[in-house]
Amino acid sequence: MRKKVLINPQFQMKLINYVVIFYTFISIIYFGINYFLIKKMISFGVEAKLSPTSSYFHFVKNLEAFTFIWYGLAFFLGLIFVYLIGLYISLRIAGPIYRIDKTLNEYMQETRPKDEQVVNIKLRENDFFMDHAHLVSNVLNKLKKSQD
Repeated sequence: MRKKVLINPQFQMKLINYVVIFYTFISIIYFGINYFLIKKMISFGVEAKLSPTSSYFHFVKNLEAFTFIWYGLAFFLGLIFVYLIGLYISLRIAGPIYRIDKTLNEYMQETRPKDEQVVNIKLRENDFFMDHAHLVSNVLNKLKKSQD
């Protein structure tokens, strides 16, 4: 079980905030389009000189209430989903950077075990920067061989 949800809180919260802001911006556009479509439907009814008590206007008002309630609910559920996706992606970025930094710091401060034969930065299967971890491991192993 994971001990820390936020490995690098400053980076992770910034990334999550960008994702949430983008989602909110797209949602506002979507809500705006819906709002203007409803208003356009009302203006069509007015231009057609329909009675304000006609079933058409009743339908449009019900449609407006229905869509905004469900769009609002979908927005908040989507917001939770987007936040969790942002957290997941940020962990897949921050985790490898943390491990690479930790290994480099241990190597520089000589706190790694002396009998360790090979430096191997281990990442989770779905992490980003797998190639960077292998590259750093290879560089550290070459440095270690040249020092021996």
